[in-house]
Amino acid sequence: MLGVDEGAAGLWFALRDQDLTEAVFALSAGVGAAAVFDAAGVGAAIEHSIPAPAPRGKIVVVGVHERPFGFNPTSILLQEVEVIGSFLHDDADYAAVIANMAAGLYDTTGWVEHTPLSGLLDAFDELRAGRKMKILVDL
Repeated sequence: MLGVDEGAAGLWFALRDQDLTEAVFALSAGVGAAAVFDAAGVGAAIEHSIPAPAPRGKIVVVGVHERPFGFNPTSILLQEVEVIGSFLHDDADYAAVIANMAAGLYDTTGWVEHTPLSGLLDAFDELRAGRKMKILVDL
C-alpha cells in the first residue's frame, strides 16, 4: 500500500503489480519518499522499502515482526536513511482508518480471508510464512 500526502485525506495505492520503489520515484519526480511506513510485519516489506526514501528520509516500522530477517545495512548508510520504530496508537487512530476504509480510500481486496475453526492451525502457518495478511476465524 502506498500513501501520498495530497491534503488531509491523502491518496492511497495498492501495489500488487508495481514495484514500490518505481512507484515512489514516479510519484515524487525521482526524489523518493520523505517517509515509508512498514505496517505489514514481514521482513520483505522493510527490505523492499529501503530504496524508496529520499536521502535522509525515514522508514517507520509499525508492524509487529515475529521473525528476524536479513538485509544489507549499507543501503541504509549510503542513503542516510533513519529507521524508527513506533508502537503508539489510540482509539482515534482506529476510527480514522475504519472511516477511510468505509469511504473506499483503501483497496482492501485480499486483506482479510476467512477460515473455519478447524482450519485455525493451518491459518497460523500461512500467517507466519507471510502468505496471508489477516485471517478471520468463523465460529
